[in-house]
Amino acid sequence: MLEHDLSLNEARRLALAAQGFDRSRPSGRVDVREVRQTIRQLGLLQIDYVNVLVPAHYQVPFSRIGPYEKSHLSKLP
Repeated sequence: MLEHDLSLNEARRLALAAQGFDRSRPSGRVDVREVRQTIRQLGLLQIDYVNVLVPAHYQVPFSRIGPYEKSHLSKLP
C-alpha cells in the first residue's frame, strides 16, 4: 500500500470533494436527472425522518444542488 502525506488543508479539500461540495450548484431549475446524479455521486442517501425543519434526506441534495422539488426523490427508482 502506498503512503501519502497530505496537509490538513489538502485532506479537508479531498473530503469535501468526495461529498460533492467541490462543484457549483446548477443554475436554473433542478430536475429529477440532477437529483439522481447527485445521489449516485454520493453513493447512497440515508432516509431519516428525524426532522426539525425538514427530514434530513431532503437536506442532503439541497446542500449540493440547491432548491429542488421534493417530489423528485419519490420519482427515483
